[in-house]
Amino acid sequence: MKKMVIFHTTVKTVDPLSALAAKYLPDYTVNNILDDSILPELLESPKNMQQVYERISILLSAVKSADFILLACSSIGGYKDFSPKINSIPVLRIDEQMIVKAIDNGGSIAVLATLKTTLQPTMDFCLTVLRQMKKEDISFESYLLDKAYDCGKKGDMSGHDSIIKTCIAEIEDKFQSIILAQASMAQAVKNHPALGKKILTSPELCFQNLQNQYG
Repeated sequence: MKKMVIFHTTVKTVDPLSALAAKYLPDYTVNNILDDSILPELLESPKNMQQVYERISILLSAVKSADFILLACSSIGGYKDFSPKINSIPVLRIDEQMIVKAIDNGGSIAVLATLKTTLQPTMDFCLTVLRQMKKEDISFESYLLDKAYDCGKKGDMSGHDSIIKTCIAEIEDKFQSIILAQASMAQAVKNHPALGKKILTSPELCFQNLQNQYG
């Protein structure tokens, strides 16, 4: 039986990503690992990333067999560089295909995040992918929507989604692409007519690519 492991930092991504796994890779068993202490720790002490990576390694060391391990959180996406494989199992980022598509679209790209712990790592990764793709005339601008995170933390997902939608409405004419840096933001734009074209989220694009690679 084929198997994937998805590493989460919030319970909000468990059900949506499990549903996408069932849609795109129905022959796979999904094992979810959740550590919801990571984001609060990074918000309080951003310099603790090395310690967080070491803790992730301990948690993932229990995975002895799987086709791949997917990091569901862009705040810890850099763990892929810290440890590209665990027990010979490849470690993958959820946001890579989203960023590749945005750069392929060309022009100016807006990067939206509700967490500062996600925003800078995503901006850094955008520049890394840009160098790898050797594209020119690409620019990035970041937007931190921390009030949306505050709403989500209190369980006010309507408020969370509204803040994201309002920001998109205000800036969408200025950019070729708009990236939503966190997988948990995807629900805010699930019915937007520009989804998958100008407005890009990581979950669907990631699983479409996984289907091509592992399906």
